[in-house]
Amino acid sequence: MNHKINNHRRRDFLKKSTMATAAIGLGSNSFGWAKAKDISGKLNREKKTNRPFIGVQLGKGMHEKDSLPQLFDEMQDRAAINTIIYFFSAKDARYGDNYHGGTQFRRDQADLDQNGRDLVDLMQEAASRRDMDIYMGGGEMFWANCLQNHAEASWIDCFGNPYNFACVNKPDWRKFQTALHNDLFEQHPYLKGFLFMHERSASFMPIFKPDTWRGDYNPSCFCEHCRAKGESRGIDAEKAAKGFRKMVSLFKDRKADLIRGGIMVGFWRILMEYPETLAWEKLQWDSFHDYRLAIVKAIKESKPNAVIGYHFQHHGLYGSLDYRAGDDPKLATEFADWVKPSLYAGASGQRYFDLLKKAQQSYLSDFDLETAHRVLSGWFNRSPENGWELLENESLAQSPFSPDWVRSEAKRIKESVSPLAMNAGLGIGVPGGEDVETPEYIAACTQACFDAGTDGIMLSRHYHEMRPELVKAAGEVIKKQYQI
Repeated sequence: MNHKINNHRRRDFLKKSTMATAAIGLGSNSFGWAKAKDISGKLNREKKTNRPFIGVQLGKGMHEKDSLPQLFDEMQDRAAINTIIYFFSAKDARYGDNYHGGTQFRRDQADLDQNGRDLVDLMQEAASRRDMDIYMGGGEMFWANCLQNHAEASWIDCFGNPYNFACVNKPDWRKFQTALHNDLFEQHPYLKGFLFMHERSASFMPIFKPDTWRGDYNPSCFCEHCRAKGESRGIDAEKAAKGFRKMVSLFKDRKADLIRGGIMVGFWRILMEYPETLAWEKLQWDSFHDYRLAIVKAIKESKPNAVIGYHFQHHGLYGSLDYRAGDDPKLATEFADWVKPSLYAGASGQRYFDLLKKAQQSYLSDFDLETAHRVLSGWFNRSPENGWELLENESLAQSPFSPDWVRSEAKRIKESVSPLAMNAGLGIGVPGGEDVETPEYIAACTQACFDAGTDGIMLSRHYHEMRPELVKAAGEVIKKQYQI
């Protein structure tokens, strides 16, 4: 059987899918907020309006403070932006006396102007005059600088070594995080809400990343608190750690007795002999979820009507099997009011190809690269046309995924989190795709989000990465969709 994809069909792939998207008429769309649950399960009924959610992420690379009014005017002119999601650094937001919750962790002092205002205050001042909402965005790993000189908060891997991620099961770190987020909304009560950007995976990710074997990043965490949590679930932590060490050895050392029947068979045998590894993976994902519940509760103690968003990491959309399985979209319905899938189509080809090569060196190494690509594409329910250019010509630096992929992934997330709202995170200028994106391509991807039934849209990853003509291309589709 000939497995090669027809070259002519491959060359026309993106062009045809883009043209097809452009040809589809604009449909109606509901853009009221979904009913949001607070952490106790009661409905916090957010007033529905005819105002669509049209957001943009803002972060590092932020413009000078005195240019905020011009910046926000520019955003509104180009794409009718009415919502800013700001990923802040410690120096951007002031804090109260007990932001640390009595723990040993400390953050940097905020930069204030002569009137005692921080950057978030200045953003709110400019935004309120333009009827724009401000969300704060962040994740637990954003505070890694607070771990300096506090190794006791770090992950402990299956070899007993520390790693510079904090363990969310460590009580002092959890207390610090809840106090920090509670204080953020106490100091800035005008904030509309918070978007989780918690880009953490559990124990299996380093198993599938051969460049980290036995280096800094290995299956984790096996600290005393994770071990106690595992014991409460009836999991033998020592057997879990030993199983992970065997997996590392399987993929790295490739000893004959382990791989004689094939890599996948050897892997499967370890899973059967050490089922504790899967239980430990579930424990870590559940711990991330518990952490998010605690953070939302702390935020709502300061601002009961805070609106909570959740970001689905790009890895889980384009090729990371452990992320796809572990980051269950349905769990977001327990704490969020809306979700954002990271639909970074332009950057997907480069990022996927890097991941594919690592998979083919580890758990898919029974296959050649082309077959591994077809297997992974099948598992992710997408056409193998996506990413094919890089297999055929590895000298290519970038290769975008199609608007059809955008539509498919947006629809999957939309259906998975129902009845929550889904605000599509449309990638523009994300590193790894910035050189291949055109206005026509961005317009087609924007339309694909609406074709999938998105409730709103968020231009991503950071505004300063986006070329003006691409923002305008997305904006034209957005304005037509919402009749602005």
